[in-house]
Amino acid sequence: MKYIDLSSYMKNDNPQDPPHQRPVITYTDHKGGVPGMLRTFPGMTEDDLPDGEA
Repeated sequence: MKYIDLSSYMKNDNPQDPPHQRPVITYTDHKGGVPGMLRTFPGMTEDDLPDGEA
């Protein structure tokens, strides 16, 4: 089993990774995550989320 430490964030510019293996991470805030949340849970509306944020 592989464990991933979620307490530290990944960086887009890790020089240890070869160019073809470097992660591409796009960070969003809670408001920006709403569309993805709504796609994940059909029938959910923005009004169902606390403060309208994911």
